[in-house]
Amino acid sequence: MMPRMAFRSILPLLLLAGCVDQESTSNTEQALGGATDCLVPGALPDDGLDDRVAIQQALTNKGCALLSPGTYDVGVTVPRVFGGTTGLDRYDLLKLAGGRSLRGSGPATTIRFYGDAGKSDLRGVGMTGDENLVSDMRLDTTGLSNTGEQTHAIHMTGPALKQKVSGVWFQHPSLGPSAGGDCIKIVGYDPAVLADGTSGPDKRVSAVIIGNIFGACDRSGIAAHSGIREAVITSNLFLATGDQDIDLEGGGGIIDNLVIDGNAMRRTLNSGISVAIGADMTRKAVFSNNSVHGGRISTYNVQYLSVIGNTFESPGNALQMIKMSRLVTITGNTFVGTDPTITGTVITASHHNSGKPGNLVISGNTFELVSTNGGVVSLISAASASFTGNSVVWTPTTPVDISVALQIYGITQPTEAILVSSNVIRGPYSRTLGVTNSYEASNGGGIRSVTFVGNILRGPLLGVHCSQAGLGPYVSYGNSGATHQCAGPFTAGN
Repeated sequence: MMPRMAFRSILPLLLLAGCVDQESTSNTEQALGGATDCLVPGALPDDGLDDRVAIQQALTNKGCALLSPGTYDVGVTVPRVFGGTTGLDRYDLLKLAGGRSLRGSGPATTIRFYGDAGKSDLRGVGMTGDENLVSDMRLDTTGLSNTGEQTHAIHMTGPALKQKVSGVWFQHPSLGPSAGGDCIKIVGYDPAVLADGTSGPDKRVSAVIIGNIFGACDRSGIAAHSGIREAVITSNLFLATGDQDIDLEGGGGIIDNLVIDGNAMRRTLNSGISVAIGADMTRKAVFSNNSVHGGRISTYNVQYLSVIGNTFESPGNALQMIKMSRLVTITGNTFVGTDPTITGTVITASHHNSGKPGNLVISGNTFELVSTNGGVVSLISAASASFTGNSVVWTPTTPVDISVALQIYGITQPTEAILVSSNVIRGPYSRTLGVTNSYEASNGGGIRSVTFVGNILRGPLLGVHCSQAGLGPYVSYGNSGATHQCAGPFTAGN
């Protein structure tokens, strides 16, 4: 399936891939606004000579480097072996140190990195300080080699606000015996608490990453270590990443605001995680209008999460949420299974240590499943949950004996309310909704109320099945083809 992106969103990708003619790419001055003062006369394309010094001088002295079409060689001309036994040295082949721009003329401009990094923590392009731009070119690291340390095509180091990477085609495959590396690496630092109780310098990063093609990435397409104030990742194409397409697990810190919108992610079916959001805490994250093929989304400790208007193809465990959240909204998505061997519940939320899922709203989604178990939602210890206005069609080749579309567990905290309303569910489920309460009544009760109203069921044997039920009423009315089977103190409604 094609990603749900407007043409304006995918146009940068088409231009970069050469699918649409780009006028005046041969006329660098016209294509880039006549910025003749940013041209680099000392860097001649396609001559096979090292252009690193000339490009860096332009970045340092003029604040910008504008490259016409052709291939520019940027090399590690001196082996970089430093740092005692580890040999660690952080080394930028090109560096943007605030208020700098490195621009090409589109896909016809290539920076080709080469040489032996010699145990350096190597970065093709380093970005630090505020307001840097890398745009409209190919970055090719296939000529680099490294031993035992990481190599990143682009590296952002805080403090670094208002960074932008746009219209870049990455060719950053495995470099052999190295510790791996990412196409874009982000490392920021949350303000430290000083001895007097005040906050230290803010060394976080904010970035816009738009309209790029991640053609090959040794490890992740975009990876963050910590300390992100804001990141907007939009209209990118991820084709071949060795790890995650977007990996925001990092080493801690807080992400204030994250937007992942209109991207296309292509992985082998059931091949792991496409997007991981796992900082110490993410205050707000929006995942919208993306096309995810084969991988899944994993979040940890996201306070406010919106998953809106995405398409997930072959979703085995398509969306996994762990630990504390205040509100999760999942609406208007399409989950399509194409491989019957892929198992796993599509949407899961669970506790971790003292952190528990908050309120979940799952509405207006379409599930077209062919897996053997047909699981749609599994929630463990959520504060509350509503599943409304969804369409579920399950057509397995060989269904399992006990299949449950929606499974709710009350384990480490009471679930105040479960609402299942106005859904259409088709398939040979043994149970539409399974309610299991393991939370001791002495702790205040497990699942306190269940409302099952106005659903249309075609194929399930049972509407609702309850086991180890806790306190509160069970209400069921206006359903087509539904029966219920609840034991314990649950009281059947009208």
